Amino acid sequence: MNKLLLVCVLTASAVAQQAPKPASVEDAIKNNITYEIKNLDDLHSRALLDMIQTLTGVSVFNMGYNQAFHTVVIHGVPPADAAKVVELFKKYDVPQPPKPEVEFTAYLVSATSPGSPAPTGARPVPPELQSAITQMKQTLVDRTYALRDVQVTRVVSESSIDGVMPGTPASVYNLTYGRIKVQPDAKSVQIANFSFTYKACPGDNCPKLQMSTSEATIREGQKLVFGKIQTGSSDMYVVLTAKIEAAQQ
Repeated sequence: MNKLLLVCVLTASAVAQQAPKPASVEDAIKNNITYEIKNLDDLHSRALLDMIQTLTGVSVFNMGYNQAFHTVVIHGVPPADAAKVVELFKKYDVPQPPKPEVEFTAYLVSATSPGSPAPTGARPVPPELQSAITQMKQTLVDRTYALRDVQVTRVVSESSIDGVMPGTPASVYNLTYGRIKVQPDAKSVQIANFSFTYKACPGDNCPKLQMSTSEATIREGQKLVFGKIQTGSSDMYVVLTAKIEAAQQ
């Protein structure tokens, strides 16, 4: 009996000696490999991460992207495979060519019903908008058109700009240009998630009126009409033009 007890004690002692020690925080950090992405934005960093996972077969559970620190963390991967992953990141994480800048001009145009007064602060439609007004009159013949405001915005990637409607300082609006992409011919630009939001008063006392489109393409020289938002006796439209400028080296 004593021999059996002694064997059990010795066996338990040997197992305890062979059991691996819990990894410390320092050990865990040592076993991780990090790579700081220096030249790509978040969208392209995540796309590169997906591509490298596909190329190397490294699981998503072994490689992740930390947006706050713009860093990729690789863990639980053999050193040779981790080195290949890092080399791929170095290969594609290079300075990107400069992007062309697009100057958008948004004309806010009101179309007033017959017999109704023009909105406060409205101005005559400028000559450069006459072709767009002619197009709008094909469906809204009896309306009176006027210019409410003009907003010029220079965009490289995306932008959101707030404005106050002239003549009615309590009325506010927002123009949002989602991610833009200049087409290869450099004569047109694609806009993702363009929207126009209008409120007749600030705060939560007035409803937020919005019109939006998930995608739009506009050519240089074109006057693209977006609409409409109903504001009492008149409707509001956005006439958008774009001017593409060469990228600055």
